[in-house]
Parts: sequence; structure tokens; C-alpha cells
Amino acid sequence: MEYIKAGAYHNPMMDSIDFYITRRPPGADQHFVGVITMTPIDDLAAMQPPGFRLTKHNAQKLMNDLWVLGIRPDEMSETEGALNSMKDHLADMRTLAFKMFESLISSNIQDRTIDE
Repeated sequence: MEYIKAGAYHNPMMDSIDFYITRRPPGADQHFVGVITMTPIDDLAAMQPPGFRLTKHNAQKLMNDLWVLGIRPDEMSETEGALNSMKDHLADMRTLAFKMFESLISSNIQDRTIDE
């Protein structure tokens, strides 16, 4: 069974993200996509097939690899910031609620000991 595999890896020396695409046809050696070159064209209708094509599974793996490397869609970065602010706010409210609850229980116990 032939498979095509794509991945993204952080290259700290170049401060870049390197993409690798490999293919292993049945009974053959493994192949990899080399340097991609750009070819000028005058007419989009004359364009050749895509430089490479990924299955949804491999596209998802590539997206997951990018996510692990800290790459997010622009809209997601804004959403993450708002979500983190909301998480901090909820943590503050939880702390406040527990302090109020402890204070209420403590004063309730003192009131009962005085009445008895």
C-alpha cells in the first residue's frame, strides 16, 4: 500500500518551520519532495496539476504538527487570549467564593458556640 506522509518540524538554527513530504510506493524505495520551484505562467488555464496533494488525514497531521509548534490561525490567537482571560477571571471568582464560604462557616460555628 502506498502512503504519503507530511510533517512540520521546528528548525531552531534557521528560526523556521521545515516541511517534509515523503512517499513510499509498494515495493519501491521511499521518495521525498525536494525543493519546490516556481514556474512563471501567463495564463492560469495553462497551470499544471498542484505541486503536491494531501489527503485529509495528512493535512490534519500537518495542522497538528504546526499547532504543537505554536502556530495558530490569527482568529484563534485572539480567541485564546480571551479564553485565558476568562479562565483567570473564573479562578479569581472561585477563590473569592471559597473564602466567603469559609468565612460564613466560621462565623456560623462561632454563633452556635455563643448561643449554647
